[in-house]
Amino acid sequence: MNTVGAVDLGATWTRIAIADGDGRIIARRRFKTPRVEKALRRSLAEAFRGLMEEAGVGRLDSVGVASIGPLSMKEGVILGAPNLGMERIDVAGAIREFHSGPLVMLNDCNAAVLGERLYGAGQGVDNLAYLTISTGIGCGAIVNGKLLFGKDGNAAEAGHVVVDYKLRVRCGCGGYGHWEALCSGKGLLNLAKLVTGRRRWRTAQQLFEAAEKHRDRQARLVLREAARINAAGMAAIINNFDPELLTIGGGVALNHRELVIEWALRSLSRYVLNRMPRITPTPLGEEAPLLGAVAAAVNPPEEAVVLR
Repeated sequence: MNTVGAVDLGATWTRIAIADGDGRIIARRRFKTPRVEKALRRSLAEAFRGLMEEAGVGRLDSVGVASIGPLSMKEGVILGAPNLGMERIDVAGAIREFHSGPLVMLNDCNAAVLGERLYGAGQGVDNLAYLTISTGIGCGAIVNGKLLFGKDGNAAEAGHVVVDYKLRVRCGCGGYGHWEALCSGKGLLNLAKLVTGRRRWRTAQQLFEAAEKHRDRQARLVLREAARINAAGMAAIINNFDPELLTIGGGVALNHRELVIEWALRSLSRYVLNRMPRITPTPLGEEAPLLGAVAAAVNPPEEAVVLR
């Protein structure tokens, strides 16, 4: 029976798994994503060797990777991830330290929408989009049954659409006015400063606690503004990809569903041209990218690049 490996390389956590040829996960673990490439390569190799020993697996037939971007799926490298603070990361080279067979690398949100379609709410849906609001903001889309890649594998980078045309905040990628720069886990503090005129909270979690537990008026004002921006971003996804279903994941959205998802949905209709899709939090939690990586390892999607 075939055995595959899967990696979800995120800005905060790296999750890995071993699955059988039917895509069923038989072992998994996670670790904090290192901020230095040498440490990342070492951690990835050590974690996989330990997991393979735990699962009684001598070799992997293929490996699928879901990675933050932007990336070059043809080279197997991250070209410069703003949320990791590294310019270029040779992910394929890191995988080659413990695996010499086929390797498929996808943008994490492209992997997530693939996982959603095969394992989650998108089963049987040919037009589907997945949105994550987490450390960063990203999107993946399946249109007429096909996963959208683009020339490098970075199609549907919705987190970097411009939502603030005054260009008051610089995004981690170097651009200005991006959705991610204002409403991601990191970006909410930028938005809070714009709305209140000062930095009252040191983390997004403190901002949410102030709004949820203490009903802080200014905190809720910040999150109402974030909800309007999130609604505009969601509308851009709906208007561009015309999905039947939009699923929403990521730690910020899933851990604060009322203030992030429900508040955004209240104003969404004013921005949307196309027929409104069904919109739901992903039932896969934060597993969608990892499950997409499993699926890509078992059966690479059409037009995916298989590195050998």
